Amino acid sequence: MGKPKTEKINHLNYPDDEGRIFCRLKNDIKIFEPMDCRNCPMCYGSIQGMGVECFYPDLISENNTLLALTVSDPEVQLKLITEMIDKGMIPADPL
Repeated sequence: MGKPKTEKINHLNYPDDEGRIFCRLKNDIKIFEPMDCRNCPMCYGSIQGMGVECFYPDLISENNTLLALTVSDPEVQLKLITEMIDKGMIPADPL
């Protein structure tokens, strides 16, 4: 088995029940504010006002055919991304 592979993919970032999303630029959880996301260099678009599309590196399988990954639990995504940063799989600075 080879080294885990990371690749930039689109993340469909939906707010949780409390209106929070995972923000990769800040590597933190924040209240979803569409206007804040609009000027982000990782913003890949809007999900019809229901969330935001974010384009950044994430772990993928060898035979990945994903075009997008749905993120609906910001705490889980924060934990996953933080673990990948700590293991040196992705850079702390997403830009």
